[in-house]
Amino acid sequence: MATILAHAQSSDQAQPPLDCSYGPLMKMVAGAEWQVFSCDGADQMVLVATRSNPAFFSYVLFRWRDGVLQTYAEGQGDAKAREAARAEIGRLTRTEHDALRSETRAKGRSQPSR
Repeated sequence: MATILAHAQSSDQAQPPLDCSYGPLMKMVAGAEWQVFSCDGADQMVLVATRSNPAFFSYVLFRWRDGVLQTYAEGQGDAKAREAARAEIGRLTRTEHDALRSETRAKGRSQPSR
């Protein structure tokens, strides 16, 4: 999980890929297992559904911007499981978000799969 496209920022401008390679942490979110990565720059983080998760092949992007936690989710897995994770992540406080980001940073950068 080295890069993802940043089209989730809802901009007409082309966005460079995000490097979201810090982590992963394994976390239970909305009753399912997700990998959590943090990205270079800003406060961007991403949840990636594990194979055992009904939302597999889904991800949830989230970041703080202008005092509001923004979330965006998409994928091919179970939509209800994906949206439940997006809703739960959307309730994080700034302190909880920052602690999660620190945990991913402490893990260091993950190596790409070969």
